[in-house]
Amino acid sequence: MRILLVCPIPPDPRGHGGIPLVLDGQLQGLSAEHDVTVATIAGPDAADFASVQRMRDAGVAVHAVERREPVGRARWKRRWRFASMWLGQRVPWRTVWFHERAMQTLLDDLLSGGDFDLIAVEDDAMGVYDYGTRVPTVLTEHEVLRPRAIAAPPADPRRLPGWAFREIDWRRWTPYQRTVWERFDRLHTFTTRDQAALIELAPACDGRVRAVPFGLPLPTAARREDEVENTLVFTGNFTHHPNVEGITWFAETILPELVARRPSLRLIVAGAMPPPEVTALASEHVEVIADPEDIEALTLSAGVLLAPMHVGGGMRVKVVQALGLGKAMVATTRSTEGLTMPPGEPPLIISDDPQAWIDELDRLLGDPGARRALGDRARAFAAQELSAEAYGARLTASYEELLAERGSRR
Repeated sequence: MRILLVCPIPPDPRGHGGIPLVLDGQLQGLSAEHDVTVATIAGPDAADFASVQRMRDAGVAVHAVERREPVGRARWKRRWRFASMWLGQRVPWRTVWFHERAMQTLLDDLLSGGDFDLIAVEDDAMGVYDYGTRVPTVLTEHEVLRPRAIAAPPADPRRLPGWAFREIDWRRWTPYQRTVWERFDRLHTFTTRDQAALIELAPACDGRVRAVPFGLPLPTAARREDEVENTLVFTGNFTHHPNVEGITWFAETILPELVARRPSLRLIVAGAMPPPEVTALASEHVEVIADPEDIEALTLSAGVLLAPMHVGGGMRVKVVQALGLGKAMVATTRSTEGLTMPPGEPPLIISDDPQAWIDELDRLLGDPGARRALGDRARAFAAQELSAEAYGARLTASYEELLAERGSRR
C-alpha cells in the first residue's frame, strides 16, 4: 500500500513523551511492508528538526511544515491567531496549537495527485484539517477524553483565570471529538476501554471503531549489572495528569511502609515539568529529577519500575518500554489497558491493592532471581505482541479490511 501518515509531531525513537515514540513504532512497523510518506509539523523545538533530518537520512519520504519560534511583532501575530481561533472556532487549545495554514496547503498538494491508497491520521488534533479526497481515511484516537465534573476553583484568586480557561477548554473536547470522528472512514483506539467510550460518546461511529494496541521497536535488553540495589523508578511527562496522580498515590500510600521494611530504599521520580505536588515529594528516600538528560540510564538503574496510574485512557508507553527492556514492573490495572495477558505466568505484576503492591515490591527488591525471571517473561511477551512489527501487522489487517469494504485497493 501507499500510505500517507499525517502526524502532529515527527516520529522519533528519542522523543520526549509518548507520542513520538508511538509514531516511530508505527512508521517502522508499516515501512517493513508498505510505502509510507510522512506529513508532519516540526518545531519550534530543535529536536523536531533533527528528527526530520534523521528520517530523511534513513530514506523516509518526509514533508514537514517547519515553524520557528517567532520574535517581536511575529510573536504577537501568532498570539492573536491562536486567541482568535480558540475564541472563534471553539476548538480545544491543543488543536489550536497544532493548526498551521501551511499544513493544509501541504496536504492539498500531496493529495492532489491521488497517489495514495490510504490516509492514516494520528491524533485528533490533526482532525481539524481537510482531507477532501475519496481515498479511505483512518484516524487513531490516542486517548478518548470523557466529560467530567467541574474541578473545584483554587483558593488563590490569582489562579482563577487559569482554572477558568482549563474548565472551558475541557468542555470543548466532547463536541470537538464527535465532529472529528464523524469525518473518518475508520477509527482506531489503543484499548477496548477507549473503544467503548468512543462509541458511547458517538453512537453513530459504532461499526467503524477498532481497538489496535500499539507497539514499539524492541530495544536492547537491559543489563542486570546496570541495576542499583533497592531502587524504584517512575518516569513520565507530568503535563499529563494521570502521571501526577499515580506517583502521588504511590508516595502517600505505598512508600511509607515500604521504607519501613527497607530503610535503604530509593525512589527516583523523573520527567518533564513536574508540578509543585510532585517536586514536594523529594525527601531522604525520594529524588525528583525534572527534565532528565538521560532518562534511559535512570530506567536501567531500576530494580523495579512503577506504573501506578488510576486515571486516564489509552495505553501507557512506559509499560510497553519496560516490557521491551525486560525490566521487572509492578502496575495497576488501569496502567496495563491494551495488553492481552498471555496464559500462565504474567510478564508483570498487576494489582490495585496497596498491600499487594507493598508485598510484591518488597519481594522483588529482595530477590534478584525473581526480578530476572519476571523481566525475561516481559521481554518475550513484548517481542511477540508489542514490537513495531506486531503493530504494523495489526494496522495492516485493519487497513486491508477497510480497503476491501471500500473496494478501493490499487
